[in-house]
Amino acid sequence: MHNHDTRTLADDLLRGGEAIKEFIFGAGGKRSEVYYYTSGNRAAEENRIPTFKIGKVVCARKSSILKWVEDQERASLTRRRKPVAKPAVVLPAEPVENPARGRKRKTRPETETHLSAT
Repeated sequence: MHNHDTRTLADDLLRGGEAIKEFIFGAGGKRSEVYYYTSGNRAAEENRIPTFKIGKVVCARKSSILKWVEDQERASLTRRRKPVAKPAVVLPAEPVENPARGRKRKTRPETETHLSAT
């Protein structure tokens, strides 16, 4: 026995910015946010809502938006987990001429010094 999905494309389709806004943001959102995140705006490119047009009407599939939200969550968690590499500080071994002052500055020794607890 086959398990057929009885939903139609119409059940999955959101037509217009207002319908997309309601689905994503609820009653509190602004339709302009939908257009911002569906436009070719470079700032919004990374977080672009998956939409397409039928004629001049912006449309989206509910299933595509739900997958997009999951992808956004996953990407956010991945960005948070990446360790931040700190650049190594390299100290000069010899005194360095400071051209602004014409004097040599003191340098730290190359070996590490550890403070001992007394």
